[in-house]
Amino acid sequence: MGGQIEKTNKKNLVMYLVDEKIYLSVKFTSWSSGKAGGFLALDWCDGSEVGALARKSFALHADLARDLGVDYGYRKMRAYSASLEDNKEHAARGGRRRGPAPAWVDRKHVKNIQTIGTEDTVAQVHPKLLTEALLDHVVRLGGTVKSHTKAEKLHVDPQSNNKVTGLETSNSKDGACDLIEADIVVFALGAWTTEHLKHIMPDEYRGTLPT
Repeated sequence: MGGQIEKTNKKNLVMYLVDEKIYLSVKFTSWSSGKAGGFLALDWCDGSEVGALARKSFALHADLARDLGVDYGYRKMRAYSASLEDNKEHAARGGRRRGPAPAWVDRKHVKNIQTIGTEDTVAQVHPKLLTEALLDHVVRLGGTVKSHTKAEKLHVDPQSNNKVTGLETSNSKDGACDLIEADIVVFALGAWTTEHLKHIMPDEYRGTLPT
């Protein structure tokens, strides 16, 4: 889902996609992912291990804006880097001097400005609207959404080198507990991933599962 995966607290995996089902513990973008800047850049990761991925992601966002047919705030834009130092101070710190600033920049306070991206290399989306558009698209394709569902426990098979066999879930509305069979489980919780694993991984298998 283009990175729009988040959690509501240290125990809950908010969204996981299984075949044509999307499971939510509360709702989409209920925390920081729905409030982020949604900034996209084509080439700022060039030369790094994720350079190719960043370029593919930038192109994918352009395709989504065209194919989904929904206004979720996608726009191409120019990007600037500004400082409160004047050019001499900026140069003394190792910075490079740049050309004139855009007319809307308050030069009384902004002393140095440079272009760091153009409409060909920089874009922006509204993360919450994008995620909602993606969810609606999945439903239109025949997918289903199950809300108020939490990831409770990772199931493993000790007879097969602790191989993952599934993910146990619970539903706070109807009290139902389900086991989603899977041999691979992906956690995309950023900085919270390790903390989340503490809550759903069986104590006896921590540090022993193949990753």
